[in-house]
Amino acid sequence: DHSKLEALRDIIEKYPDSKIVVWNSHPSVADELAVALKEYYPIVLNGETPIPKGMDGDEFKESVVKHFQESKKNRILIAGLQVLNTAVTIVESNVQIIYDCNFNFVEYSQALKRIHRIGQKRNVYTYAIVIDESIDVARKKNLDDKDYLNRNFLEERFLTQAQTTELFNLKGD
Repeated sequence: DHSKLEALRDIIEKYPDSKIVVWNSHPSVADELAVALKEYYPIVLNGETPIPKGMDGDEFKESVVKHFQESKKNRILIAGLQVLNTAVTIVESNVQIIYDCNFNFVEYSQALKRIHRIGQKRNVYTYAIVIDESIDVARKKNLDDKDYLNRNFLEERFLTQAQTTELFNLKGD
């Protein structure tokens, strides 16, 4: 019993007719979540999920996502940010929950785009479960700061064109 797990369950129960992606960054957390959420028949895909013989990583990833999309039984996909952050579209899901994450902004931001893609016909809901006075706060702030910099870095109020050119040594000699 943990307040973070309780918050996760509350969000899942709020969307009884939705498929939900639960993002996490560590395989042992995914395994514990799978046990805690067993009544939803979760599918787990992370860096330690065994790949069947005869398949490469991309083929396996595609087969897992396809199974999740087509399954009536499996409502929850517990996905590793590092594994499922690119090259898949999961528009059958319209709810995603960041249970835990790392400090990698690219993995984080790309992962969150998997359910918000062309073909998505429903509103997309994204939740980040952040426990006060924990590393979650530092991670969330770090990712928010990186997002802010990415969106605003080249605006005139931060750097003039001349400063940007000088910084990146873009002017020809």
